[in-house]
Amino acid sequence: MGLFASVALPAGVVTEIFTCPDGFEVSVNVNLCNRGNSGCAVRLALTKGGTPSDAAWIEYDYPLPKSGVLERTGIVLAVGEAIYAYASTDSVSINVNGVRAAA
Repeated sequence: MGLFASVALPAGVVTEIFTCPDGFEVSVNVNLCNRGNSGCAVRLALTKGGTPSDAAWIEYDYPLPKSGVLERTGIVLAVGEAIYAYASTDSVSINVNGVRAAA
């Protein structure tokens, strides 16, 4: 089990967080943490690479309260698949951890 990505999200920007590397598949857990003093909205998408389409979002404007955490577990990615995130404020951190295996 290892940490693959740790990012402080900018406000209002769809951001690529992690892409599964060549030769591997990964099983990951994703945690979004609101460090701020007020609630915000967060989004999480899985893509085959490139900017997320409307269908790629698995969380969309999820209301994350102050000091709140959103955790998604058991996400499996193949080579080239990516995780993207968005937050309405600049007080959200995202961490991706998991395991990888040869594809």
